[in-house]
Amino acid sequence: MPSERVGIGDIEPGTRHDNQTIHPFSRIGGKTLTKKHKPTILIVDDEEGVLATLTAFLTREGFDVVTASDGPSAIDRFSSCSVDLVITDVRMPIMDGLELTRRIKEMDGEVEVIILTAYASMENAISAMRENGAFEYLPKPIGDLNALVNTVEKALTLRTLKRENKNLLRNLRSKKTELENANANLLKEIENRKKAEKDRERLIVELKKALEEIKTLRGIVPICSECKKIRDDRGNWVRMESYIEKHSEASFSHGMCPTCFKKNFGDEEWYADVLKDMGWEKKCGEDSEQNE
Repeated sequence: MPSERVGIGDIEPGTRHDNQTIHPFSRIGGKTLTKKHKPTILIVDDEEGVLATLTAFLTREGFDVVTASDGPSAIDRFSSCSVDLVITDVRMPIMDGLELTRRIKEMDGEVEVIILTAYASMENAISAMRENGAFEYLPKPIGDLNALVNTVEKALTLRTLKRENKNLLRNLRSKKTELENANANLLKEIENRKKAEKDRERLIVELKKALEEIKTLRGIVPICSECKKIRDDRGNWVRMESYIEKHSEASFSHGMCPTCFKKNFGDEEWYADVLKDMGWEKKCGEDSEQNE
């Protein structure tokens, strides 16, 4: 059986035309509305009877309702409280509904506006919806309350989706910024590591070169013809063995050659015995002949 069109005057308090009790909890955008999350609707009309009727009906449907009788008052109410949806008449004194719609959309682009008009021509509908950002228009007087409720729920669902998309976009931008910062830090860390690696390789080359220079005796070494000391790069005269040990990998164990042994201890009584024990008799003789 087709649905019966029912107007505001045909509804008894506490009932709907399908015999279901009007409950102060509805579902908007797939979510159950509770007293803590009831949307607020601003109704704007210069006719007190329309304001009273729509207020009573939408309140029974589970919405919070605030009202205004003209455009400037509506803007004041909109600025002073959190409004989720605006329902406004198109023909009003001081400021018409189209101008009010434009002003409200400038204040909050996420709030949807439903236009009520007794002049439901195509031109008015296009002007309201396209030029001023209205969500939908409904003819006045309202002959079908279900149409009003369905339009209200669609408008609130769209507002919810806009908010969710806005939050999602904000989160995505935040994550993008975090990723960009992390990527920049990573690139900086990679660059620092590359630089540190190059510095390390350069230092290794320099150390190897310095080590080779330190351990290799090159060029002319100034040496004293008398005491055999060597002048270092600082101008100091040092013992030959100290200089060689410093500039090479060689080390020294001190002793005495046969010639020097004879020169220093040849007159000692024990000299011949030590020379014989060490097997230096022949060596000392040869060294003496060479020195002569």
